[in-house]
Amino acid sequence: MTTVLPILTSTILSLNDFQHQFLWTVIAGFVCSFLLGFGMGANDVANAFGTSVGSKVLTLRKANIMATIMETAGAVLVGYNVVDTVRKSIVEIELYRGAPQDLLVGQVAILGGCACWLLLATIFRLPISSTHAIIGSTLGFTLLMKGNAGIHWSMVTKVAASWVISPILSGSISSIIYMCIDFAVLRRKNPFKCGLRMMPIFYFLCFTFYTFMVVFEGSKVLHLEHIPFWLALLMSIGVGFSAMLIYLFILRPKLIRWIKKNSKNETSKATVIPMTNACAPTVPISPIEKTQQKMAENIRSQPFECSPMGLINWFIPRKDRKEDADTLRLFSIVQIITGCFAGFSHGGDTPLWMMFYGVSGTCFGFWALGDRVMKTVGKKITEINPCNGFAIEFGMAITVLCASKIGIPISSTHCLIGSVMFVGLIKSGKGVDWRVLLNVALSWLLTLPLSAVFSALIMLALKMAFL
Repeated sequence: MTTVLPILTSTILSLNDFQHQFLWTVIAGFVCSFLLGFGMGANDVANAFGTSVGSKVLTLRKANIMATIMETAGAVLVGYNVVDTVRKSIVEIELYRGAPQDLLVGQVAILGGCACWLLLATIFRLPISSTHAIIGSTLGFTLLMKGNAGIHWSMVTKVAASWVISPILSGSISSIIYMCIDFAVLRRKNPFKCGLRMMPIFYFLCFTFYTFMVVFEGSKVLHLEHIPFWLALLMSIGVGFSAMLIYLFILRPKLIRWIKKNSKNETSKATVIPMTNACAPTVPISPIEKTQQKMAENIRSQPFECSPMGLINWFIPRKDRKEDADTLRLFSIVQIITGCFAGFSHGGDTPLWMMFYGVSGTCFGFWALGDRVMKTVGKKITEINPCNGFAIEFGMAITVLCASKIGIPISSTHCLIGSVMFVGLIKSGKGVDWRVLLNVALSWLLTLPLSAVFSALIMLALKMAFL
């Protein structure tokens, strides 16, 4: 007993000394984490709402409000395993067992390096991945302190491969969704009527999928992690069916009235009648106008020709096809819904107070600088309307949420840009601005090395000052 007491006393004293010596890391970590949240809001969250703002279904102010609500809800309702994947799979934590102070100070450097690159990319209006910036910052700190030892380069290779795999996977899913809408609605002779018929199905699918992602293996805070698969599926189908009924009996009549009102306003603005002819009789439709209407219907229908090129020309929407404005407006509400649920991809399994602290930084960053990246995603790459915006956001959400559930550190930014690019290539109207896409791709390639450099420089300064 006389031998044990001095050991325990010295251990407690040394622990208190350690805590006192490195208390500054807790304070610095809180500041850096808020800055990181600010950068994520200005960049990552802006990506999620960029297409909704670009298609003009949401104003910037409304997008700010919706992002604040959905980011907060997503932090509580959805729990992911990606944090554990990044923390355990990139570097070997056991290397720092004998030097915990190095690991503690390194976390501050990681947060600072990631925040620096996120803010710099936002200033230049470049959508990048915060997940990959964290990985790059982790590499920079580790390379400085331990060299190549302890780095799992196979995981880093997988991250690099996701630069290609993520956009292709998400873009393919979004393209399939868009082509289903195109064949079922857009290329029909009466697209508005077909859109009204298909809209309940879209509402059912969206709410069923999103509810299942929230409920199945969901947040530990709300005790959703123990709900079995069959019950989660049953609950999701129930919510989807309820959403479909709400649309049919409540939203549908209001949506039709809103569309008719907007159509009348556009017609009154587009039609200028001279005062001298105000009482003139109505001129019947000329043969030329009838021919033009017939040509528009032919362009929309795209007849099939039995040849390889004929198959391609029939399958891909014609670039000179003008979409019906009223039909596109049908997708306004469902696109807002998909944009809101895209904010759920930024949650985590952390204490509630820490969630709200991080979300406050994220929302503040979105309000302050989010418009910069939103313009790149929503306007500069390709022309986005409510219809293709819905396909882009829903395809991205399917990819990101499914990958997050199984713990794959996939980038929502890469998925969204891939969806925008793929849908932009196949949709009618204006194509893709390759110059903007090239700048975005270059920023992706620079994310790992530049975030690593920022992290290493911060770690070097902290090491010289405190270690």
